[in-house]
Amino acid sequence: MTGPKKIIDLDQLPEERWKVEENALHLHGSRLWRVEKSGCMVCIKNGATGTMAQTLRADDAREFECLTHGELEEIPLKITRKYHVVLGPLHKEAEEKYEDSVLMPKAIPEEQKLKLLEELMAEIDKEEKSSPVVV
Repeated sequence: MTGPKKIIDLDQLPEERWKVEENALHLHGSRLWRVEKSGCMVCIKNGATGTMAQTLRADDAREFECLTHGELEEIPLKITRKYHVVLGPLHKEAEEKYEDSVLMPKAIPEEQKLKLLEELMAEIDKEEKSSPVVV
């Protein structure tokens, strides 16, 4: 049996003393948050590390916040791969689906969001083209 989770009150500390822990709850903006493994797209692109690059998820809802960029919106990401497999006289169509999301700061201008999404799309396209086909 495990005891209650540790609660770290970020609201009572100056930002330079903020510390987040994976298994703790964090009080921030009068709400409880957990550390989210998915990160803020801007922090990831900039290679940010440390506490201020952490992403938190509301303990009571599907809301996300970056400690650097504030409130995040969840943008769906869906990849569908279609295969046509030929093995001698046999033919088979196959499909593989991947669904996830990326987290983007709500406060950044729309044109910057679009640019970041276009860069991510180009990276996905590059990765897909370089992936070997495994049967």
